[in-house]
Amino acid sequence: MIEKDHIEIIPYENRFKNDWDIFVDKAKNSTFLFRRDFIEYHNDKFDDFSLIFYINHQIHALLPGNKVENTLYSHQGLTYGGLIVDNNICKNGYFQLYDALKSFLEQKNFSSFVLKQQLSIYDVEISSWANQYFDKILKKEMNLTADLLNLRISKSKLKHYRKSEKRNFEIKKETDFSSFWLNVLQPLLWEKYKTKPVHSLKEIQYLKNKFPENIHQYSLYFDDKIIAGITLFVTDKVVKSQYGAATDLGKELRAIDYLFIYLLHFYKDLNYYYFDMGTVTNPIFKDNINAGLLQQKIELGCEVFDQFTFNLIIT
Repeated sequence: MIEKDHIEIIPYENRFKNDWDIFVDKAKNSTFLFRRDFIEYHNDKFDDFSLIFYINHQIHALLPGNKVENTLYSHQGLTYGGLIVDNNICKNGYFQLYDALKSFLEQKNFSSFVLKQQLSIYDVEISSWANQYFDKILKKEMNLTADLLNLRISKSKLKHYRKSEKRNFEIKKETDFSSFWLNVLQPLLWEKYKTKPVHSLKEIQYLKNKFPENIHQYSLYFDDKIIAGITLFVTDKVVKSQYGAATDLGKELRAIDYLFIYLLHFYKDLNYYYFDMGTVTNPIFKDNINAGLLQQKIELGCEVFDQFTFNLIIT
């Protein structure tokens, strides 16, 4: 048992970077997104308020975070967040860490804490405990993930895949993201939604250089011209497609489906557990769901894993 009075919480400072990263690498629910170089690649956009939890002068938990006025967010620059904890944590200890956080935030005059939950595919216990501790759901998003141990791609997708195998497709694993970013991803996002990728070309290239084993670009070429690509964030047992896009010709030739199926089998053969294709929740669509994208991902073997955003009222 942990007594919350014995937990010391201090804001993160640059001098703690090495200690932070060492703890992340051995944590129960570790992913490379929690390392400081990833958290800080766009630090100019956020007012960082990450926290370190000490017990008897030893780190027992971390919280990547940023503040907006009197609300603390479990970092808005990350796909998911919450407490990063050591392998010996139990449910009661996890709850006591959050109790200590609530007391700390009350003392610092925060009014609320917003947590975007880490999916169960990364750690089922942490996900379950978060669901039990937080009772106020701010948002629910449909996240689509394929279980690679029980992969079931639809017959129609596989039929088109086998037909496409006869085409002169070439899949390249690239370290330079410029071809995909400039010729496929940016034009598509601007044409369809008048938006830009969350990561600029400079940012994704920087992250690739910092995390060469975790960030990969697979591009599909037809007659020596790029027509589709998928950017992956890879952890120990989970593959996440961060971006996927195709040109008009790529759409006509079903290139993105072909590339997804190739990668699903590739990572299944490497004994990965899950292939996370991200959310289909989007406010511009009816009922906030991109129905076409939902159907596509289900046919590619995905099932729904709801991702919750919780709100903890402090005062």
